[in-house]
Amino acid sequence: MNHIKNYTDFISINDIYESKMSLDAIKKDQNTNDVDANIKEIVKIIEGAGIKDQNSIIGLLSVIGKESGFTPIRETTKYLPDNEDLIKKIFGALKDYGGDIVNLKKKREKDFYNLVYGPDSKAGKNLGNTKDTDGYDYRGGGYTQLTGRKYYEAMGINNPKDIETPQGAAKALKNSITSYIGANPGTLKFKTPQEAVKYFVNKVRGGSSTFQTQYDKAIKTLNLYFNKNGKFVLPK
Repeated sequence: MNHIKNYTDFISINDIYESKMSLDAIKKDQNTNDVDANIKEIVKIIEGAGIKDQNSIIGLLSVIGKESGFTPIRETTKYLPDNEDLIKKIFGALKDYGGDIVNLKKKREKDFYNLVYGPDSKAGKNLGNTKDTDGYDYRGGGYTQLTGRKYYEAMGINNPKDIETPQGAAKALKNSITSYIGANPGTLKFKTPQEAVKYFVNKVRGGSSTFQTQYDKAIKTLNLYFNKNGKFVLPK
């Protein structure tokens, strides 16, 4: 399988905010073999959750790819742009922040996330965050970038640090499939992977970005990872 050589092939500077972290920056820290191994492990998790249809598996993988680059990484300011206007565009809670936003994100990561996802922010309220430290503790994590106390707990992750482990990321993904896809995921059938991408973007979408933005990125992930001479296939 060919690793994506440059994530900027499908993420521009103006829509980095959709996934909150720049996948191009994430890619610099990734090892190609690790990513390939992760994809194969994710396939096992998806199949273990009951999804058997190949187009369904490829479609869900494409959505996961655009969310996390197939890496169960925690959301971090390391992968945010050094641009105050873009950071404000990403995080509405910073719109009226009077301090140095770039310095905040570089040197005070915990304070940064406790501000943008804290219980006093609109995002934090929607995410079910109740404590002053919840913004940082329940920031994005896992293969689908699970965010917020409410959603961590709904997926069975009661200790947020568990999402940093392979077991925790796998548990959250499997429970996400059970919760969002329904009791009979084995009945899913799609004629094309593109149809599956549309279905799964609708099921797992989040944040304030548009459906079209998420769909387009997932489709590009699909084409870059799973398109082999015009045929979409799973890794062997």
